Amino acid sequence: MADLGYDLQTARGVMEDLSENNWIDRRTRALIVEFSIFNSNTNILVIANYFFEFLPTGGVYTNVRIEMLDLDGSETSLVQLILSSRLLVIVMMVAYFVNELFKISRQKGSHFKSVWNWIALVLIITSVTAAVLNIVKEKTTSDSVRELNKNLYANVSFHKALSLLDTETTVLSVVIFLATLKFLTLLRFSRQIIFLSITVRLAAKYLASFSVLFVVIFCSFAMSGMLAFGALVESYSSFLRVCVSQFEFLLGQAVPNFQMAKVDPLLAFLFSSLYIFSMTVFFLNLSIVILNYALGEVKDNLDAVTDELDLANFMTLYLTQGISNIFGRKKGKNSKLYCENISFEDDCAYVENRLDEISRRMSIMAEGTPAEAYV
Repeated sequence: MADLGYDLQTARGVMEDLSENNWIDRRTRALIVEFSIFNSNTNILVIANYFFEFLPTGGVYTNVRIEMLDLDGSETSLVQLILSSRLLVIVMMVAYFVNELFKISRQKGSHFKSVWNWIALVLIITSVTAAVLNIVKEKTTSDSVRELNKNLYANVSFHKALSLLDTETTVLSVVIFLATLKFLTLLRFSRQIIFLSITVRLAAKYLASFSVLFVVIFCSFAMSGMLAFGALVESYSSFLRVCVSQFEFLLGQAVPNFQMAKVDPLLAFLFSSLYIFSMTVFFLNLSIVILNYALGEVKDNLDAVTDELDLANFMTLYLTQGISNIFGRKKGKNSKLYCENISFEDDCAYVENRLDEISRRMSIMAEGTPAEAYV
């Protein structure tokens, strides 16, 4: 290991000495360059790692990793607010955990048959894990800073704190995703979401078959682009990067036509044009046609979703009245159910349709009844 020192002049001297003594030769297989930059104004430490692997074929594989670490932690001017927020989060986690224990004791084995109950348990576990990781990360960072303050020229590693930070970020992303998923379940009482869910369920068979074709053509473009432009274009250097890049192209990111043109201008133009046309013009419009057709069928059979719409209107009315009571506002007019919130002619048609349905069911029951039953 070669120490480059703390200033540019010392680093140049060390590099010249390493070069004169052939520190890197043909037997070298890897080289790791690591340095840290500290910003005293923001109290942020930036740690950069450059990894060079010398391949047997003569090439060099490179990897760059730059990470930032906040050395302040909770020791800021808003320390009281930060500590209060953490205490509030811990109290909410404990209350949520106790509530789940009451549900488990009351429902016993049937509690674990619901997917949402499993999501709630995973949410509790990940939340507690994130809180513990945050505390351990700050303790590790404080210990490293304290060790560095004892000797400013010592080699102090912050890799453990960075590893804890990465793990904490990953766990927090899972917590945010699960919490958002549970929050979105409240939208099932919205009329628009009811129509959307029923439409997707009705079109699921057609969308599934369409998805197979989409995945096949998408992977075909990915493999073709990787073979044609992978040597010069970073977006097509690996299959995973190709998939991510192509999804970003669909979301509006610019296609790297200039870099692709270095391989072959005509091939780059034809490839990008064909990909954008086939994905955005053909496949996107075809999926919209499928959903539009399913939505038309749902609107033509509103009687099948009347109960769900009534429940949605009731929950919306209950929520708005609760908010009005909290803020001391007067209650609005009584809202009607979905089947009542229509004109007189529509109301008569609705009642007539229901009577026809009852008559049809009675005739079916009469046909299925043996003649001897009327004797």
